[in-house]
Amino acid sequence: MTTRHTPGPWTAYGRQVSGSHGEYPLGIMVADCNVTPERGEVECKSNARLIAAAPELLEAAKDMLEYFDMAYGEHGENNSPAVIALHEAISKAEGGE
Repeated sequence: MTTRHTPGPWTAYGRQVSGSHGEYPLGIMVADCNVTPERGEVECKSNARLIAAAPELLEAAKDMLEYFDMAYGEHGENNSPAVIALHEAISKAEGGE
């Protein structure tokens, strides 16, 4: 599947996340968190760090599935909850259901 999101790496700067992309080597805004009475500065900064790690987490998840496919076969021979969760998370990240 072709990547549709801004390529990584992404970097968290306080409450904001940016990534570089082609003609914008200094970075483009990927995400921003607004501080509200329900969501404070600490939560927004934590969200930004998690979002900034997303491209690397997605690649790590794909690498793990590739490893499991090589080790156990790619046709459902390893239906552990962890493998199922990886498939679901990757699908969600890539726009699937």
